[in-house]
Amino acid sequence: MHEVLINAKHPRRSVHSTTKLKSLHLKRLSLEMPMVKRKSIKIQDSLNNSRKAKFLTRTKQYISNHGLELCSEGVGGTYFVQRDGKSKYFAVFKPVDEEPGAAHNPKNILQYPLLPPGGGAIREVAAYLLDRNFASVPETYLIDGILDPRLSYPSGQVFPKTGSIQRYKENIGDASMMGYTRFLVEEVHRIGILDIRLFNLDRSCENLLVQKKNPMVNSTSFPSIIPISSPTPYPMPGSIGSIGPKPKYTFLKTPLHILQD
Repeated sequence: MHEVLINAKHPRRSVHSTTKLKSLHLKRLSLEMPMVKRKSIKIQDSLNNSRKAKFLTRTKQYISNHGLELCSEGVGGTYFVQRDGKSKYFAVFKPVDEEPGAAHNPKNILQYPLLPPGGGAIREVAAYLLDRNFASVPETYLIDGILDPRLSYPSGQVFPKTGSIQRYKENIGDASMMGYTRFLVEEVHRIGILDIRLFNLDRSCENLLVQKKNPMVNSTSFPSIIPISSPTPYPMPGSIGSIGPKPKYTFLKTPLHILQD
C-alpha cells in the first residue's frame, strides 16, 4: 500500500512511499491548513426546496416500511434505504455517530482516522451543493430523526440519528473492476476539477461508481463514473490518477470553465 509523503515547502517533490506518513510532514500540513470550528459551518442550500422535502419524506417512509440494510463495504456505518424490501435501493444513509473513529461505528475498522469523526455528513452535502451536476455528484442532504433497530446502538439505548442521505445510483460496481481506457477523458477531468475545488485528496477507484451507459455520448462503450464519499483534505492511499493517465492529459476547455465562474 502506497502512502504519500508531503513536502510542505516543495509540494512537487512529494513522493510515494511504503512507510507511514512522517509526523513532521503531518505537522507542517496541519499548521498550514486553516482550522474551522464545526459550529461556524452553515450550509446555504439554495436548491429546490420542494424537491429536497419530497426526497427526505420518501426516504423516511421507505425506512419506516422496509428498514435499513448495512453495507458490507467501507469503514463506517453506511446503510441502504430499501425501496421495496427486495434489494431495490432508494438512498444511502450515513449516521454522524457511526463515521470512522466514532463511538458507534459498527465496523470498528479505522479507529484513528486522519479527520475527527462527525464532519463527514457536512462535507458530503457541501460537495453536492458545490458540484451542481458538474461532475454528477448524487443528490445529498442532511437528515435527522432516523430510527431503525438495524442502526448501531452499542449501549442498547435507541435514539434518533442524524446524518447524510444520498440518492442511490444504480451501478455495476466501482471503477477498480474496469480498465481506465473505458472512461471518457472529459468525465475524469470533471471529477479531477471537482476534487481541486473541494481540496479532496482521497479519490480512488473505490469511491467511483460505474454505470453502464454514459448520458454524455450516444454510445454504450463509455460507461459513466459517479463520484461518491465525503471529501478528505488529507493525503490518502490512491488518487484520481489511480484510474489511469487521463488526468495527466491537457485539460479540455469545456470543463475548465467552472474554475472561471
